[in-house]
Formats: sequence, structure tokens, C-alpha cells
Amino acid sequence: MMQGVLNVYRDKVYIVTDTKKEPLHSGQYVYLIVHGCWIPVIVRHSAETGKWCFQHLEEIEINGQEAAVK
Repeated sequence: MMQGVLNVYRDKVYIVTDTKKEPLHSGQYVYLIVHGCWIPVIVRHSAETGKWCFQHLEEIEINGQEAAVK
């Protein structure tokens, strides 16, 4: 599992670790840390707004969140 921080740059979102910067794709599952627990969420790109968000958690800012991918 790769753990890092989500970073939105231009029209893409990346998970950034100490050694890597891996792009994510719309519809991809990631694990978001919330109060010490990892919860699975889907990362989505909205064509209407042009922004990245978590599906069903649109009010949470993606940029700077600690996450993991398998």
C-alpha cells in the first residue's frame, strides 16, 4: 500500500510520497484517514465544475488530505 498526501495540480490529482508522485484517475478507490481510521472513498473529477472531489463527500477538500492506495 502506498501512503501519502493528495495534491491537486492543474487538472490532475496525485498522491505524493517522500519518493514518488503517482497520478490518480477519476473513479479510483483511495483510503482516506479520518480520526485515525482508514475509510475507502472514490475520487471523482466533475466535468461541470472542473474540480476533484470525493464521491458523496464533496464538502471535504481533496488537496492536502492524507490517503493511501493499494
